[in-house]
Amino acid sequence: MNSHQFYLAILCLVAASLINGDSLPKQLFKGDITYYYEWRGNYGSCALNKSLSDPYQVAALSRHWMKLPKNITNPNNHPLCEEQHCVKINGKRSSVVLKVSDTCYGCRPYDVDIADKIYPLLDDPRKGRIKMTWRFIDCKFLEN
Repeated sequence: MNSHQFYLAILCLVAASLINGDSLPKQLFKGDITYYYEWRGNYGSCALNKSLSDPYQVAALSRHWMKLPKNITNPNNHPLCEEQHCVKINGKRSSVVLKVSDTCYGCRPYDVDIADKIYPLLDDPRKGRIKMTWRFIDCKFLEN
């Protein structure tokens, strides 16, 4: 097993524990953060009404995270689409917490694609793609 296969196996184990209802993974992930415009007027794969207009409701995770579990055929019912699943992204300028709402088909396993309106809070948008760290966070902590 090469290192790529090893990391992919670890990713699958983490995703499986998340999908099976265990607590969110606590570790910090490193990946590229990119942004997109298409979220405007688009429900995303989670079909969230809020993601049509609120850029804080837009975080597209890679297909490795958003792959449909067994017995689920509608992406709107993916466990990560549940209201408590957010990601906290640590940028050069600040950190933001965003709701998981979509699937990024061009992303590598630890990349996150976010709304173009949020990206400038993290770093210079002219860069377009930057390395950042992120982790899962329970959205209910945002209500306090």
